[in-house]
Amino acid sequence: MFIHHHTFTTDISLFFDHGHQLPAPSTRFYAGRMRQDMRSVSLSSQNAFGAIIPLTTGAIKRRFNQDTGQQKEPQVNSKLAITKNTALTEKMLAKLSQENATFTHPSVFLQLNMDKVKLVLLLAGQILQHEKQALWQLLSQSEKSNKKYELLEMLSHYCQLSPDQYLKLEKYAARYLSLAQIEAYRKTLLKDKSFTRDWIFDKEQLSPHILIQPQSQQFNCIAESLNIHDEWLWDEIAKPMREHFSLAEIEQFYGQYGYKVVQDGLLLSLPNSIFIFGHQHSSGMRLKHAGRTDDLGFYISKLGTAGSVLWASPESDECPEYGRPLVQLVKHK
Repeated sequence: MFIHHHTFTTDISLFFDHGHQLPAPSTRFYAGRMRQDMRSVSLSSQNAFGAIIPLTTGAIKRRFNQDTGQQKEPQVNSKLAITKNTALTEKMLAKLSQENATFTHPSVFLQLNMDKVKLVLLLAGQILQHEKQALWQLLSQSEKSNKKYELLEMLSHYCQLSPDQYLKLEKYAARYLSLAQIEAYRKTLLKDKSFTRDWIFDKEQLSPHILIQPQSQQFNCIAESLNIHDEWLWDEIAKPMREHFSLAEIEQFYGQYGYKVVQDGLLLSLPNSIFIFGHQHSSGMRLKHAGRTDDLGFYISKLGTAGSVLWASPESDECPEYGRPLVQLVKHK
């Protein structure tokens, strides 16, 4: 694995702005329909660190050079450096888990067999988005880029990504974690004023995520599912106004936009899909929430009047209020 020239020196106490503390998570974690006290999750990394991953493609070096203009050769980690970095990674993750109510230790998601590449990308994005402004503003563009790649490499080693998975992470990082995007995410978080963080803690799973749009009453989850950001679409589905809709009403509404219901079961990883959430009752489905997967299979949803969030998959959005994904729609071919 390549580590860039600067030693990872970030003060982990500054990774999150703790000015708006939330209660420590207790039974707020719903992943895999499992509610448990996060404090009971072992932070042991005895089996979390495997052999050194031989990343010899140079892809990370090229991306680093593009961001920073530097052309120096990255240095290969020694065993001592690996030991030091894995210990620092564990310390950082444990501290974040203890001090931020919506940050869950990645060992939980590894146990749940979550997509490790998406996990690393979202964890890195979440950490960079929340890093304290007092520290972030002191960094040069080169230092910010270096910090990003060191963080991606540390998390990749922790989650034991294979070389092929690391190349996939490179593709994801180019899409979602450019320096310009990270700056935009940070501005979004400031505009949101912790509204979405509170919403997620109260109603959602504590899954890795990046806030990509701040709180807004200009559009809702239905509009977001269609990538519309200036309309509140609800009465357009059916009148009079109600709290949930039937499958027939959803099918008719989305049909106007060229979508049809997938009939052969849900394919949660299928890109460019819309997912409708709700609860199954004896009288039929009661549908009330929507989100979409983008062309790389990441899931995006808007949480009521809270912000829009980038998640790993629709399963991350399951919660008692919204229910679970029951319907999938794709564009007519």
